[in-house]
Amino acid sequence: MRSVEVPQVGGDARVADRGFMVSLAAVAVAALGLELVLEAALLTLTGAQPVYYPLGTQFAVWLGLGSAWLAVAWLLVVRARRRGVDPLAARAPGPLEHRAWSRVLVCFVAAVLTAILLPLFLAGAWGVTPIRLYLELYTRNGPAAWLLMAGWVVYHVGRACLLSSVLAYAHRAARMGLRFSGAWRIPWGGLLTGALLGALAYSLAGPAAGLVALVCSVLLGLIHIFAGESLRTTALFALVVYLFL
Repeated sequence: MRSVEVPQVGGDARVADRGFMVSLAAVAVAALGLELVLEAALLTLTGAQPVYYPLGTQFAVWLGLGSAWLAVAWLLVVRARRRGVDPLAARAPGPLEHRAWSRVLVCFVAAVLTAILLPLFLAGAWGVTPIRLYLELYTRNGPAAWLLMAGWVVYHVGRACLLSSVLAYAHRAARMGLRFSGAWRIPWGGLLTGALLGALAYSLAGPAAGLVALVCSVLLGLIHIFAGESLRTTALFALVVYLFL
């Protein structure tokens, strides 16, 4: 994240501090809870908690959640810029050097392989969520599964952007508060995001899923560091990695 000039506009004319970055991460985490609120509302209306809702309802749920999450992620970027921080830009201007990109790609490949292969070794099942999801939707809805997959893509993009926001803002907050030597090398945001996702995955799908979510998030935290703390770059890699979670 690169600092930018703070606009002189009323209450926004302040430089972002650690508390402000923590608040951005907290809002992103709270926004992820929209899914729980929606699920509770649908449960109240339908009286049941199916794996998938009817075609129209499921499409609306995924499209609505994804769109809402994208809107929240962008509003957080706008808010950060008003306080003098551009989350989308790398810490240093100019393109990344070759060594940095090499580290990013190594971590990315490791995260994808972890998401696909670790469930096979620990639970005897391949971790290829998009294929499994499409086959389940096709069995239930036939060719209309393509419509549902389009809604799921929007849902996934919004979720990945919001999770990347949690990672980026939490890492920035930790780096601003921890001044010891080498603190910037630790993927604080990846550890926090991994703990949140890992706990959720553990409760829903068992220890293998929890471990995969933790490892992949920590690797994304390293990508965030090597990419100069650019939320834009981290989110692009997260879009692929979180496909498998």
